[in-house]
Amino acid sequence: MTIKSLRTTMTAGAITLALGSTALTVPSAAAAEEEKQGSLTAQCKTFVTGGTFNWGVKNSFRQYIQGNIARGSWSLDGNVQESDPSNRAGKDFQFKFEVDPKTSTIEVNDEGKVTKADIRTKPSKITFEGHKGSLYTNFLNPYVIAEGNGIQGGAGYLAYYVPGKGMTEYTPEDRIEQNKVTGSDVFSKGQGTWTVGTGTINLDASNMMYVPKPGTDSWKGILEGVDALFMGLYNAKYKPELDDINVVLTTEEKCSLPQTPPPAADPDPNMETGGNDTQGSSSNNQGSSGSEMTSGHWKKFAEVWNYLLGAAGILGMFAILAHALKVSGVFEDVSKQINDFLHKGKLR
Repeated sequence: MTIKSLRTTMTAGAITLALGSTALTVPSAAAAEEEKQGSLTAQCKTFVTGGTFNWGVKNSFRQYIQGNIARGSWSLDGNVQESDPSNRAGKDFQFKFEVDPKTSTIEVNDEGKVTKADIRTKPSKITFEGHKGSLYTNFLNPYVIAEGNGIQGGAGYLAYYVPGKGMTEYTPEDRIEQNKVTGSDVFSKGQGTWTVGTGTINLDASNMMYVPKPGTDSWKGILEGVDALFMGLYNAKYKPELDDINVVLTTEEKCSLPQTPPPAADPDPNMETGGNDTQGSSSNNQGSSGSEMTSGHWKKFAEVWNYLLGAAGILGMFAILAHALKVSGVFEDVSKQINDFLHKGKLR
């Protein structure tokens, strides 16, 4: 092999190596971009799809309503049922409400633990009456609010309040618009245990205690807000215990990749400023949409073009190398050595 042919071979090899590196780099860059997209962590959210909210509210209050003192009763309306109508005064008795998935939310972390929840129920009403109409109150749409294992129970309420009157001093004539009190608030707190399964989440809340509003004083006939629900009967010193709450939820988990914000568009130097031109705004929106579509098409074209260039580069690499070897006489030297070997061995 001559010095000239050696230089030719080395030059061809360098060119081939450069082309090969370029050809392989293009698809590698595309693959790296795909790997980057694949490495994004999916963001998952849990949604409430339905369920039941089971709460007897307060066993002693139910016993009081049906006892020989109040001689009362209650009635149901809306999305609520009784667990056992024949055992209304029983400790295990519960009102069974329907969970409203449209207004209920729940958050579950990556470890599968509930961190926050706001579970609401569909429209319902329990009307409690006693003392020949003196006691009259409406318990509406109960709910729970949770921060981890901390639970607060609440409900809507509709009652009538006359400042200074005791519970047994009310009459049906007091049920007028100016005495009506209504709203929604929490009135209890306790501890909850969450059980997270596939498509289900259960809550068992225990040690629920009544928490009155600071200004309520039943001895003076002063009721604040939600305390009208029980006519100010209960407080920390007098029968604060409430029934346990049990919530059974059906849930659905939805996951999606985080959205990468699009690059900011360059300002249009031809765009006029000032004025409220609706037609111009519509035209700009259409132009923006067209630019996004064009950008998307060019991106796909560029990806295909990169792979074509890569393939062409690899083929060209082998073609140049073969031509260089031929020009340098490498093929002739190899052929001559093979012939000499065959002659010496008397194989030809």
